[in-house]
Amino acid sequence: MKKSVFSLLILVAWLCGKGYSQTIPLESFKEVTLPVSGSKEIYALNNKPGQEFAVTLVKGKLMITKATYSPVFEYPLPEGRLLGVNQGEWGGGLYYKLNDTTIKDIYVNGDARKANTPGDPFRGGLMIPERNPITKLIKGTFLIKTGNIQKVFNYKDSLYTLEGLAHMGLSFGSISKLDIKGNKITGSLRLKFDDAPFGFAIYKDDIYMATLNRFYVIHNWREELILDHLFWSYLYPNSVAVKDAKHIYVGMRAGYAMIDAENKTVVFYQYTGNN
Repeated sequence: MKKSVFSLLILVAWLCGKGYSQTIPLESFKEVTLPVSGSKEIYALNNKPGQEFAVTLVKGKLMITKATYSPVFEYPLPEGRLLGVNQGEWGGGLYYKLNDTTIKDIYVNGDARKANTPGDPFRGGLMIPERNPITKLIKGTFLIKTGNIQKVFNYKDSLYTLEGLAHMGLSFGSISKLDIKGNKITGSLRLKFDDAPFGFAIYKDDIYMATLNRFYVIHNWREELILDHLFWSYLYPNSVAVKDAKHIYVGMRAGYAMIDAENKTVVFYQYTGNN
């Protein structure tokens, strides 16, 4: 069974800019037998692009919403902002927009970088036409790194990026640390994945990570594999919410899953409503 190019673009870009709207009642989902990867059932669930569900916790209670995505997101900094771009198979990058427009160079791990100019949207890492709106967004920014940037997040008082790609049999990703001081940036690889990461949550200083086929708990930068060969690679996991180790929720197409990390079990709740 082959995935459509459109579906793959959603899969690799999802975490770039999740948007949440329209709360869906939990009664609209029912527990079902886990779908089998490669089956007609999983293909039918895959063919529901309008049913993308994200999970969050509000005052300890699970909330399900419709999810949307954008290939671009912003992360504010005191001296400017970061722009993360994920165009799936067409590349992406992490860009820095400084408030001080008189700065003409930044230094990434000691290497000087010039600002982006019209006609030069860093096509070495981002293959987009000039008319693409992203070209305008990154005008005047500095390219920090190429790659499919899914998220910039703060963890233990440090800044990190999450990136990953799943396309045509490829599946990989990483977490990198960023240290930004004015126009001087230091980046270093913190963790490498051989399965593309998509949704994660931080709970009690641990990172709970849903990848294309697996689920991990990352403690002190050491991965513990909780579940492997998961059914959801065709359902595009997009978000994770952790109530406790026995109640971990993962949002995806056609429903959501609940994981018990202690007993290493997973349950799938399929959407049955009309919203």
